[in-house]
Amino acid sequence: MKETVYEIGKRRELMMDHCLTDFCSDNILLTRHQPIAKELIPALKNSSYGTILKMDGIYRFYYRGVVEGYDGPGNDGNPGEYTGVMESRDAVHWEKPVLDLYPQAAPNAIWFGSDETHNFVPFIDNSPGCPETEKYKAIGGLCKSGGVKRFYSADGIHWTRYDYPGVYDSMPGSHKTLDSHNVCFWSESEQCYVIYFRYYITGSKGQPLRTIARGVSKDFINWSDPVELKINRQDEHLYVSLFAPYFRAPHFYIATPTRYFEERQSVTDITMCHTRDGKTILRPFPDAWITPGRDPERWGNRSNYMTYNYLQTSPDEISYYHKSGIRYALRLDGFASLHAGVESGRWISKPMRYSGGTLECNIATSGAGLLRAGIMKEDGSFIEGFSTGDCDEFFGDEIAMKPTWKGSSILPLKEGDVFKLCFELKECDLFSFAFQ
Repeated sequence: MKETVYEIGKRRELMMDHCLTDFCSDNILLTRHQPIAKELIPALKNSSYGTILKMDGIYRFYYRGVVEGYDGPGNDGNPGEYTGVMESRDAVHWEKPVLDLYPQAAPNAIWFGSDETHNFVPFIDNSPGCPETEKYKAIGGLCKSGGVKRFYSADGIHWTRYDYPGVYDSMPGSHKTLDSHNVCFWSESEQCYVIYFRYYITGSKGQPLRTIARGVSKDFINWSDPVELKINRQDEHLYVSLFAPYFRAPHFYIATPTRYFEERQSVTDITMCHTRDGKTILRPFPDAWITPGRDPERWGNRSNYMTYNYLQTSPDEISYYHKSGIRYALRLDGFASLHAGVESGRWISKPMRYSGGTLECNIATSGAGLLRAGIMKEDGSFIEGFSTGDCDEFFGDEIAMKPTWKGSSILPLKEGDVFKLCFELKECDLFSFAFQ
């Protein structure tokens, strides 16, 4: 049977799974990379359900706060909660703007007086034709207050609630399904709005387990029925998902769910997963991605949550933020790689259709390492002059390395051609490739 041809277009492909693999040498391994803990940002410490957006050159951090001196009920959506905002020019130094929109709350509060403050999560709406007055949207809400409510804003500060019925409001008011850091975004790859929210399944002993479900909408008004993602391992609790499209490869939604261990005094850690189609969740590395570490506070009840969204904070770095206030840094595209050790090996792609551009690789080698690329016909034979042996040997560390053959990066392909891509690797990490 003839293989399906992958329409790669201008998509950047992250080496996080083997979905595009036709052949891989045994000594080349899919390898995950841990982010590096950087500075502690005191302003962000212990800010619940945080979300970071970059708006017109300004970073905004949205979080759940509690009115100073409040001593009322501590249940979810209590009347002392508010949604606050902080601002930064560099994503490290943060200030609380004095807005005075709600005299009963903090000066930097942007929403107050209803249950949505418990999990108010904004996003930038990049859908075609979105009016400027609704450029920023948000979701928030609990079962007891009628489900997920929706909001809009022209500036990310002044918010209005849509006059729509709540989404997923069929649960009993006492149910905890929506009581979490639920997230929503416009999907460029699916051309619809996507929501991921807390859901429940039944474990092997009949116990309720936290999990994640998703829904979609073309208009932000009418939503599909929820679909369970089947993401949990046996009897595993997964708290917040935080799925977000990766800005350099928006068909990849990358998530950093919190694993919750109720039987171990409610200790938590952070795992990582991703999806290429929004529905089929891939967990090639199901263990912890970020562990509690040496800080005793990180071993407390529900002490490990990430804020929503990862941001590019330098030409070659993306940043994640933790509830503890620590910024974690990761190489651009550096979630995982194809890794080769001292013995060279070969990776060959499934058939792909060429739509123009030069090959670009995000790659790092050792001093002894190398990468050579080859362009194959659909039958797996090399195109003359473009085998891995013809390729100019590369060693080094570059985010956007362009392989060359006799000094030229021009490929022997025309638009519509079907081909296979081959990499020869030695002491090397290949993080991503694209035809740019």
